[in-house]
Amino acid sequence: MNSRNMLLAHILVLIALLLAGCGGREKCLTVSEVWQNADSLEGKRICVRGQADFRLLPHHPMQVGGCIPKTEGVVLPRIVGELALLDQDSQDSEHRLLISESDLQCEGNVCRVVCRPFAPSAHAAWGGTETVQAFEFVGTLRVYAQESGVALVLDDIDLRASRRLADGEWGPIPTGDFTYNFP
Repeated sequence: MNSRNMLLAHILVLIALLLAGCGGREKCLTVSEVWQNADSLEGKRICVRGQADFRLLPHHPMQVGGCIPKTEGVVLPRIVGELALLDQDSQDSEHRLLISESDLQCEGNVCRVVCRPFAPSAHAAWGGTETVQAFEFVGTLRVYAQESGVALVLDDIDLRASRRLADGEWGPIPTGDFTYNFP
């Protein structure tokens, strides 16, 4: 078989695999679709797409006002971060899909917060130059009953299979320690 026929054979095999569904990414669900099908998706590995809803807890005015100028010897209040996904272009905070604390750790004080292993914000404030419009996370769905209702949490996130939409382009999620210094 000459090289031209070999190339043609490889192309035909690739086309057959794509048509059979073996070459594409798994379908990503919206946050709404995950909520609608939570019972059947619980415990399963899923892909979910949404915009970041990052919150610092407890929330107080110092988070937007900046750090105390002289912090030496002063015990600063502890702040943690919580990331959830919302449907893109939605402000429906009742139907949030939480990212587990074991997959994203954000901790700090009124001067700065450090998050690892990725930057949770939809803004470039974490040291990057891009603005993130959405995330696609691949992980395992957990459903938890709470006093106020049900919480959906995505656990065991596979960052290599996940990606982000930054400045209109889908790409990998950069990993490391990301620091946000309050202005």
